[in-house]
Amino acid sequence: MRNLKHLDPYRYPLMGHWGNSYNGAFKLKINGERYTVIASNGEGWEHVSISHHQMVPSWDTMNQLKDLFLKNMKRLCSCIHLRTTT
Repeated sequence: MRNLKHLDPYRYPLMGHWGNSYNGAFKLKINGERYTVIASNGEGWEHVSISHHQMVPSWDTMNQLKDLFLKNMKRLCSCIHLRTTT
């Protein structure tokens, strides 16, 4: 995970915590749309979660997100969970 200090103006508290240089919650505008992003690292993992209230982010948006949060990553995994029916 890259140092996220450059995103401090977009940081907001999540469950009362502002995070630190490598973890936190952010409200970002990417490609004209507003997203909520949560970034965390620890125990060998780096995780970035993005959400939008109406749509799934585009591939271009995901690439911009990667550039903002993840530095020099050789491998990335993207998970999209399918809706389950009952």
